[in-house]
Amino acid sequence: MLRIRPWRLCAALVALVALAAPAAHAECKDIQWQIKWTPDPFGTTGGNLIRVPVCIGPSPSTTPKKTKAKPKEPTRSQLRALRYSPSEAVSAKVRQRMIEQLAHGEQAEQIRALIDSGDLMRQFNEAMRKQGWSTRDLGDMYSLAYIQLWLIANDERTTSTAVDKAVREDLRGQLALDAKVRRASDATQQETAEWLGSWTVVLGGSINHLRTLGDPARVAEFRENARKRIRSEDLLGVDLTRIRLTRHGIERRGS
Repeated sequence: MLRIRPWRLCAALVALVALAAPAAHAECKDIQWQIKWTPDPFGTTGGNLIRVPVCIGPSPSTTPKKTKAKPKEPTRSQLRALRYSPSEAVSAKVRQRMIEQLAHGEQAEQIRALIDSGDLMRQFNEAMRKQGWSTRDLGDMYSLAYIQLWLIANDERTTSTAVDKAVREDLRGQLALDAKVRRASDATQQETAEWLGSWTVVLGGSINHLRTLGDPARVAEFRENARKRIRSEDLLGVDLTRIRLTRHGIERRGS
């Protein structure tokens, strides 16, 4: 089972998640398995993240069934292209982006200090190592963030080892098959990975904190705000409540 310890996070971030969340984008009209990539990385809008390779379409009951084509398998060379050499300058840039979005209000300095300490990515990387995945591989980093964000959105606590393996294989394959992702610079891949990892810790730590307070209503309210954040173009850009994680990878609910 995939188990990550409760994340240490100041309570002040709980309310700020809702304030920081950008508007969600419209859902796709059909399932698309091609990852989209914003060609202008690290712009002032921050909208540079890789989109998850699942878009939610109409209900299966209203859509004719189609025979699924056998998915293309990435080569070893394509998978190796997801590896990057990390840079402290890139990590500092991600921390500054997080500070700009979250360090507000009466506890702004406390939040700034927490983020600037690098604790968010230390916790995420610790979970990566426990899972046995690489902290220098965009596919691995993306996969753990995706799984953990799915758990948050769906009010689940764990997934099985078999499911983790299938989802990782699915996501890494889709990333590796996208030429724009493979050709992205080390800095671009690292910023994408650490942005996802940092937000995963913020959302996971906040919801774990609320659970300790024994207030189900506040947990439910926060989870809805987290879902909006996850659906935004700034993070995954998909409604994770509409999909399943299975031993076969990522599937739409009802399929």
